[in-house]
Amino acid sequence: MIFLLSYLGLGACARLLAGVHIVFQPACPSRKGGIQLADFSADNAGDLAGTFLGTWVAAQLSTRFLKGFFIAFLYYVAFQMLMNAKPKSTRQLPAKAGMFGIGSLIGGVSSLVGIGGGSMSVPFMVWCNVSMHNAIGTSAAIGLPIALAGAIGYMVNGLAAAQGICQQ
Repeated sequence: MIFLLSYLGLGACARLLAGVHIVFQPACPSRKGGIQLADFSADNAGDLAGTFLGTWVAAQLSTRFLKGFFIAFLYYVAFQMLMNAKPKSTRQLPAKAGMFGIGSLIGGVSSLVGIGGGSMSVPFMVWCNVSMHNAIGTSAAIGLPIALAGAIGYMVNGLAAAQGICQQ
């Protein structure tokens, strides 16, 4: 744990441990029907691709821009919560290509702001007529791959940056 904490940081370790706990606990959401495995697998590849891409993009951006993006995202989520903005269930989940695209977007933004994606994936799934119970369970399961991909992506980008500094 100390090794992970020193290389990945407190936030990434917390997300990893929470995700492992959710997936492997005796009352796992997938055992109670809370995870829609078809949605999880279709969305997961996009989440991973978006998260890896997001870590690379974050390594290229300035700290000032990332702070501004983070603040704008927080205001967006806070506004949704204060206004009690609930998406109306008006459609169905997209096909696999659409789920890959949405997953990539959620994974990319998640890696930029350091979240597991639940603040975006749950409203999206509810908007697509997924029950709140299933949306939360599926989002909790999606958080672990996003955390793993983000931690690995930031570690790889950090090592590449460190090698560039050492070679100068």
